[in-house]
Amino acid sequence: MPKHLFVVFTNAVDGLESEFNQWYSDTHLPDLLNVPGVGAAQRFSLSHTQMPDTLQPFKYMAIYELETDNIQGVVDELNARLGSPDLVMSDALAPKVDAYFYAPITTRRTLAPS
Repeated sequence: MPKHLFVVFTNAVDGLESEFNQWYSDTHLPDLLNVPGVGAAQRFSLSHTQMPDTLQPFKYMAIYELETDNIQGVVDELNARLGSPDLVMSDALAPKVDAYFYAPITTRRTLAPS
């Protein structure tokens, strides 16, 4: 099955960062890992080092690895679970979220050992 990526950019509500991080890591990631087709998940925090003159509207990013050839099925399942006990949301999550699905267009490459 093809491996796709689901990339989600988020922020915490001001003053609720600790609650946000606990919910995201301890509740939200496991909830998404229970969605059929979601095989792995990892969170990232924006590095202090960035390219000059770039906008950084989001402090957090999560990457989900999807093992499916039916992305629409994953989207439908996520939407069906959203806000239910199977996909609990938090008031600590800022309302603006950007989320994108990506499909591979090349094989994964690494530098050959010398």
